[in-house]
Amino acid sequence: MNSNTVFSVVDLETTGNSIHEDNRIIQFSCALVQNNKIIRVYSTNVNSETEVPARITKLTGITNDEIKSAPTFKQIANKLYKLLSGTVFVAHNVNFDFPFLNHEFQRVGHAQLNIKAIDTVTLSQILLPMVPSFRLRDLTSYFNIKHDHPHSASSDAIATAHLFLILVKRMKTLPTPTLKSILGLQLQLPLNTGQLVQSIFQEQVHANRKLPAHLMYRHGLVLRRFTRQKRDGDKAVYPYPFSNHEKQMEFSTQIRFIPEQVKLMNTLYDNYQAHQPDNLLVATNKGMGKKFGYGLPMAYLSHNRNQKVIISLGNRDNELDFVNKTIPVIKQLAPFNVSYSILKSANNYIDLNRFFVSLRTDKRSVQIQFIKAQILVWLTMTKTGDLGELNLSNQSPYCNEINHQGVKSIRPTQPFYRVDFLKRARNSNKYSNFLITTHDYLLRHAKQISQQNQKPLLVIDNALELNDSVMRMNHITLELNHVNVLIRKIQGIINNTHTLSLNDILGHQKQFRKSVERVSSDLNAISAFLEPIQKRISTRFLGREFERPNDKHLTGLVDVGKLRDEYNFEKQRFNQIKAKWKACFENANRIVSGPNHGYSLKEQAVVDHFQALVLEMTREIKQYHEFTERLKQQSDDLIVSVYANQVHDLNNAFLTAETLSPRLDLSQSLFKHFPAALLVDNLNIDSRIRKFTFDQLGMQMPNKRLVQIEQLMKRQSLSVVDDGPMLNATYDSKPVDYFAEVIVKALKHGTNQNYFLFNSKQLLRQVYFALTERHINDHYNVMAEGISGNQSKLIKNILNDGQLTVLGTIATLETSREIAKQPQSIFIVDLPILLGDSPKQRLLLSQVNNLDGDSFKDFIVPNAILKLNQALALTNPNQWLAILDSRLVNTDYGRQIATSLTSQFALERMPTRRINFATANFFKNFIKK
Repeated sequence: MNSNTVFSVVDLETTGNSIHEDNRIIQFSCALVQNNKIIRVYSTNVNSETEVPARITKLTGITNDEIKSAPTFKQIANKLYKLLSGTVFVAHNVNFDFPFLNHEFQRVGHAQLNIKAIDTVTLSQILLPMVPSFRLRDLTSYFNIKHDHPHSASSDAIATAHLFLILVKRMKTLPTPTLKSILGLQLQLPLNTGQLVQSIFQEQVHANRKLPAHLMYRHGLVLRRFTRQKRDGDKAVYPYPFSNHEKQMEFSTQIRFIPEQVKLMNTLYDNYQAHQPDNLLVATNKGMGKKFGYGLPMAYLSHNRNQKVIISLGNRDNELDFVNKTIPVIKQLAPFNVSYSILKSANNYIDLNRFFVSLRTDKRSVQIQFIKAQILVWLTMTKTGDLGELNLSNQSPYCNEINHQGVKSIRPTQPFYRVDFLKRARNSNKYSNFLITTHDYLLRHAKQISQQNQKPLLVIDNALELNDSVMRMNHITLELNHVNVLIRKIQGIINNTHTLSLNDILGHQKQFRKSVERVSSDLNAISAFLEPIQKRISTRFLGREFERPNDKHLTGLVDVGKLRDEYNFEKQRFNQIKAKWKACFENANRIVSGPNHGYSLKEQAVVDHFQALVLEMTREIKQYHEFTERLKQQSDDLIVSVYANQVHDLNNAFLTAETLSPRLDLSQSLFKHFPAALLVDNLNIDSRIRKFTFDQLGMQMPNKRLVQIEQLMKRQSLSVVDDGPMLNATYDSKPVDYFAEVIVKALKHGTNQNYFLFNSKQLLRQVYFALTERHINDHYNVMAEGISGNQSKLIKNILNDGQLTVLGTIATLETSREIAKQPQSIFIVDLPILLGDSPKQRLLLSQVNNLDGDSFKDFIVPNAILKLNQALALTNPNQWLAILDSRLVNTDYGRQIATSLTSQFALERMPTRRINFATANFFKNFIKK
């Protein structure tokens, strides 16, 4: 393959996804590419001689009437064969298009194509490892490729052709050593995709391409060069442009300020000039530019006071926004140097030493080899080494084998010591103005962050997510059989007779042999101590009383008093397990440190795998300790739930402990470590929910102040159904059938991708099972959170299925901005009002009812306002929004909730029958705009 090769970039629209169900092609399109440009485009509808299913018409816009007058595949088969012969076939998911096309040739009795074929999905995954989605429409959006009609063959083929040219160009810029390493992985790529990589590698070898200046070669890996950050020598104090006139004089030619941004800037700068500044909660409108609004004055404060600023942003999407959009503007405007770095745990970073060993030795699976190829490309791009940049799951077992184990694991004798990413990050932290982190990390390390950075200023953006982070911190899950699984794996590494084992490596060295023997012995002892504990748990807490009627899984709340009694009975064994693991860990560390002469590459791979399992075991033992500590506290706020696949089965059984409390107090654990905090979020806070909001954010300190900054802006449309059933704690057949019918009609007449957001998991389950009774999945793709697979499966389908309808909670939408923007329509099924329809809610309600005052007015309604605002903050103006819970307009408390939305949303009441018409009208007007 070379530039003179003709590539035929093809897209098909078909009546279905399987060639085994008599599906047919209804549209064919091909863009011919040669010498890095499109030279010809051919497209035609195809008469499938079958009915086009309604869901395909809905997806593609192709109707039965359109294809009736089109040629049949048999009539154009010879023309297509001649068009494609002698070319290299290219498609976005070639394993679908190429076999499907050949199946059609075979069906009409024509010779099949015998040409090479390349897949652009696979190339995108390797060459663009940091892109969040590999769907064609998302990739074209990422590269600003014109793609007006997704799921139209001609539009898709031309878009794929442009994408293919970008991918080839990207591959040609990869360093020769990186391409050589990728080829050395012997990847199993679709059809002839690997031959394209091979041909480009050969071109580079012949051209003797030199390494670009921004890259460096270290021990077989190509990395991006970095500049070691140093202390800023600028000691000058720069006056903050406080007045509007001063801002105009300083910045007028560079930026136009929004008045509300100016108010935010001046309010917080003025606050920090006070002798005793207040802790501020700033409530703003969505889209006001709050990050820049607090970022600029905080930069001045940081530089002039030589005081760092911690900025906690909630999630990675907000981190990227701040780094890629806000920081560059601040750097452009500020008359002094502005620098930032990311505060993260060590295990977020890649350990180049561990990856290098894995690259040279470990060839266990096709999937791991593919991930290695992605990482090799990523290393030529990343400045941080943060594994979170990759479009991979950090929960991947392989990530746990190559992630960093902390500063203590860095040794000068290691080949990548000088370029270690964690070392770089910690150095950068010392000299940065802004230290950017997440709420989870902030809550876990507040005291340490404050001590290491001499009492820095603190900004908490997306402040309402702070409560979710506290809930995650208070959430401890024990996988009851996981310790046994880890013990077997570690013993396997010690005694493996099929491959290299620790006994093989260290058996001839007396000192280390004893350490290996002690680890093995201590693991056996832990297993023996654990066995009776697990038997008692299985007998007492995995019985039929927890069995769920629909699927026979076990789920429910455990009697905490009985569980505490079990712990007290088994306390001695728990202490013995803890002591044995401490001794085991010490011996494991001796093994990892190794003899003076070190380990060979093959030996190091075994030791690294051993170390990863030991650290995983340490985390698991720590979980047991934290779980039992919770039990010892005798707290009424503690609840423990159980989940298992079947009665008395430990293999997939979990105990989860969490603390529920209607009030949050972070004054001692968080806020006391910082001079004064600034909390910011998009929210309209009136007097009715002011105290409640402070409570939810843990702001129990006396010196706090609310600042509401509202911006006049166009409001987003929000439809509200006014004739639905009134919901209560027991969901009888009437509301369940009502919501099921609304969903069915939306599937038939609404948009392709819908998200039905439930606040009650019980209602979600009942509605989903009502849909299954209507056999809805025979005709449409419908998934339900917690029922149709785990969250990662659900997310994968949201990103890749253009016709998916999801019944889910806010948790899935909060996963990332990429997930939240996928649905075309979002329906909020029920308001987030505590009804006591689950054991957790009943416990929380009982706590709320014990509070002083009116619990409904002071807690339940304000809680609903905050939760609903959180859900709506995830949406964007391109999405159709509707609330199906008519309590919003038909009850006094509902109208209070509705009032909180009016500054950002234009509410329109309507009967249920108008929903689908209003949806269609919304998108019709949107397309016109």
